Amino acid sequence: MQTQTRVKLKVRPFTADDYADITRLHNANFPGFRTRTSRPNLLPTGYFVAVAGDEYVGVSNLWLSPVAGELRTGTTGVQREWRRRGIALALKVRSLEFANMQAYLRAATAHKTNNHRMIAINDRLGFSKQPAYVHYLKTFET
Repeated sequence: MQTQTRVKLKVRPFTADDYADITRLHNANFPGFRTRTSRPNLLPTGYFVAVAGDEYVGVSNLWLSPVAGELRTGTTGVQREWRRRGIALALKVRSLEFANMQAYLRAATAHKTNNHRMIAINDRLGFSKQPAYVHYLKTFET
């Protein structure tokens, strides 16, 4: 049985000083990160990081929605070796607290259908399932 050492973890807002380190973390795990973070609907004050000592272990961010009074959650991710410790839940809770404190009326989220851990987190936090779309792809022979 593997034992885990307790480490002090802090969930805090993202700052300009974090940008280079977070970009490296994201580029390793999420190609195209810089392109996504340069979009105008990213809400910089709704971007949170989980830090253990000097190590960035997770992120969660919020995006402005075209729907009035609504924010959308973006990436909530935790480095593989830090998973299953409640960090994603803590990040998502912090994001939702921020949205509520800023007087948004609701938050929308989405995830892949096979991401069972995030589905469980979203269910636990009270998100309600919405109608889904099925996407089709037709490949043409050349």
